[in-house]
Amino acid sequence: TYKAVNERLWDEKSGCYVDGLEKSGAKVSHASAHANFFPLALGLVPKDRVARVAAFLKPRGMACSVYGSQFLLEALYAAGEGDAAYSLLVSNSLRSWRNMIEKVGSTITLEAWDPSLKPNLDWNHAWGAAPANLIPRGLMGIEPLQPGFKRFRVRPQTAALDHAKLKLPTPAGPVLLEIRGNDASSWSAELVVPAGTAAEFHLPFAGAASLESDGKSVPARVLREEGGRQVIGLVPGNWKVRIKNDASGQ
Repeated sequence: TYKAVNERLWDEKSGCYVDGLEKSGAKVSHASAHANFFPLALGLVPKDRVARVAAFLKPRGMACSVYGSQFLLEALYAAGEGDAAYSLLVSNSLRSWRNMIEKVGSTITLEAWDPSLKPNLDWNHAWGAAPANLIPRGLMGIEPLQPGFKRFRVRPQTAALDHAKLKLPTPAGPVLLEIRGNDASSWSAELVVPAGTAAEFHLPFAGAASLESDGKSVPARVLREEGGRQVIGLVPGNWKVRIKNDASGQ
């Protein structure tokens, strides 16, 4: 499937995937958001194409149904486009969760964004509550790497938020994450890694990690770099993470 999608549906000139093939086997001319956010969300896009697919998606906004929003935002977070994902989470446009709450007056997610788009919609579609999983997994970036959260990843994409705080239950106990600041100089994170687990923390900005554990400075254990940003390993405990912002390491 991976090979077929990338060999037969990719349009190099447009930098996106087209919707399908003609009977002759030729590519159709139309390229939808769906034909691009599903492959990106499901891991079918090679690394060298991710930025181009994301660039295709971002100007289109919420160009999908409530059901599709799960995969569109998954795709944006997978591409590191936290700013674009955040703008959709907090939007008050017709195709938004705020529209359901503030304008329609629903207390649970609807089948469609608005009655004007589907007059016979119902008001009990729990699968429409995509932010309930996208906030912890995408915006705060906490996802298991092994069953039972024995190893988990923290890759926050809090965008323009000045302050974000989350308590996420796991079989090993709660993961507590609090983030402040939205640029390299002001950013900091406090993380509780439960006993019996280990975390890999992805810095959201370039620079070296500065670590404290229980109020004491600790050398960072750098696992690797991804996109010019450090990924550090953390054992159980209470951690404070900052980014060193000058040559002296302060």
